[in-house]
Amino acid sequence: MVQRLAKGVLPANTQIQKDALLAISKSATVFVNYLATHANDNAVRANKKTIQPKDIYDSIHDLDFDEFLPRLQAELESTFALPPVSLPVKRWTAWARLYTHTETEAGKLSSPGEVQG
Repeated sequence: MVQRLAKGVLPANTQIQKDALLAISKSATVFVNYLATHANDNAVRANKKTIQPKDIYDSIHDLDFDEFLPRLQAELESTFALPPVSLPVKRWTAWARLYTHTETEAGKLSSPGEVQG
């Protein structure tokens, strides 16, 4: 998987040594552990037990990786733009409620189509 991800952003004729792939893989593991730990700290400070995307965004900002935020947010939006193909039709409504909420001016979450008062 690491090789496929790395080759996806490199020119077609680029070769990657096996040791370089291992270094990329280990680097990704270290980064994910670091980010998850920091996000967990953010969640705990907010008296939450579950890490949410906002905790990840805040951690990326806190760790001075702001340049990654637009791409990360775009990737997440495209991932949740459509329900998974395997999702049964009766579950689609629940999925849509979970992943199509937007924040209102008051900071309250609302579903698309919900009448704002």
